[in-house]
Amino acid sequence: METITSVEQLERGDRIFRIDNVGRVEIIEFLCIHPHHSGYSIFLDINQDPIKKFWNKNLAEQDWYRYDSDVWTEIYQMEIEWHLKEIEFLKHRKTKGKSIL
Repeated sequence: METITSVEQLERGDRIFRIDNVGRVEIIEFLCIHPHHSGYSIFLDINQDPIKKFWNKNLAEQDWYRYDSDVWTEIYQMEIEWHLKEIEFLKHRKTKGKSIL
């Protein structure tokens, strides 16, 4: 599975994915670098609707991977790992006896 860290790795029509901050799979399709600001790109969501401006540095700061239909086994494993980390975080917070409320 190829990690994507730069918009230069992408061509029009390439799809990338990540596990977002709530454990869901986010798949987006690269359309082009923003015509008025090279720090941003235009992507389409899974429904082929444009998403808000995508800051290109997100590719280096977040975990994005090249998507194709053969990566679902890895995606499911990544989701499981995300949820296990979240469970460990909650267990740790419980043992500390601190409440965020």
